[in-house]
Amino acid sequence: MKRLRIFGVLIILSSIILLTFSFSMMHCNEVEIPLTSQKTSLFIIKENSIRKNDLYENETLMHHNMEVKIRIDNSIKVTSNFVLMYSDIQPLSNFLFVVNKTIKSVFVFDPIGSLTFSWEIKGESSVINITMRYPLLQEQIYVFSISYEMDEVVYYVPEPSDFFGLDFVVRHKRQTDNFKFEIVLPVNHNLIEGQTPRPVSPSADKIYTEDNNVKISWELEDLDINDLFSCVVRYFKIGTFITNPPAINRIPIYTSLAFLAGVALCTLVFYFVIKNKYGPVKAELVSALLSQSEQDVINAINEEGGMAIQRKICEKTGFSKSKVSQVLLKLEEKNILIRERWGRTNRVKITNPNFLNLELAESEEELSDSKSVNDLD
Repeated sequence: MKRLRIFGVLIILSSIILLTFSFSMMHCNEVEIPLTSQKTSLFIIKENSIRKNDLYENETLMHHNMEVKIRIDNSIKVTSNFVLMYSDIQPLSNFLFVVNKTIKSVFVFDPIGSLTFSWEIKGESSVINITMRYPLLQEQIYVFSISYEMDEVVYYVPEPSDFFGLDFVVRHKRQTDNFKFEIVLPVNHNLIEGQTPRPVSPSADKIYTEDNNVKISWELEDLDINDLFSCVVRYFKIGTFITNPPAINRIPIYTSLAFLAGVALCTLVFYFVIKNKYGPVKAELVSALLSQSEQDVINAINEEGGMAIQRKICEKTGFSKSKVSQVLLKLEEKNILIRERWGRTNRVKITNPNFLNLELAESEEELSDSKSVNDLD
């Protein structure tokens, strides 16, 4: 029993010494890996990078789902969901997470609720030390999440290109069985087109749209300790990206417009030709069928819009009531018009469309005959 106690004390002292040494070497371990030019805003997430590799060989991430959501103000929100399996005989109480950029709004939680954590900024790096809800024993599995926000990681390339870019690198400090990484673009943004520069590198496993957000995702399996995953995404705000639009062949459009204009012009000309050619002939034919008195009555009714009361016809023609009645009776017998009672008088309406809006010429002979008949009346 005494030997076991001594052995336990030695293990605890060794752990404390190793942990202290790891903290002192933290800045030495954090080295940025350049991806592109100096325009690139690059940061590396290191899982539990404070510990030595031989210690977290007993910690395996069965699943690591990381979502990077780019906001409209070009800040990002990162959420990592972990399924951790522990294989050492010594209980695991803490989980260390290091990001070599300044972060804010850190939140750690598991399916039960929020977890206790300490958050320390060391230079440009942020160290998150998470206290698990219960010590993790051998062969146990624990599910938890880390969420935080970052500014000044999205870069902008001005005109004539006019696009935004995000370069992202993740160093896996544990064995990871399944790693899913997803970038969510802001609303009303889309990936740039073309091959230079490439919109996405490496090629994504899936690009889709959900809730008006374009999402780009990658899935990897069997990642070893210190494996790197890096990606580049370039996108633009819809309506601002400058591209070379394909040339539009406007000849068919102009041809169609010219054809329609020609048809309209020909129709108009044809109408006036027919009107000028056949209008007078029609008037002459009608004049030959009607007496001058009948023509005068027809003209008087047309001046009133094709419908008039009998008193108005008398006023316009100068005929007496009896003569107008006789003429209307003849026209009614010829199925040219009809008479209807309208109060104390009659309303007359032209029903034959051939006599509507027809200007009948007056012949001098018929005019004199009409006057002589008028005098007899």
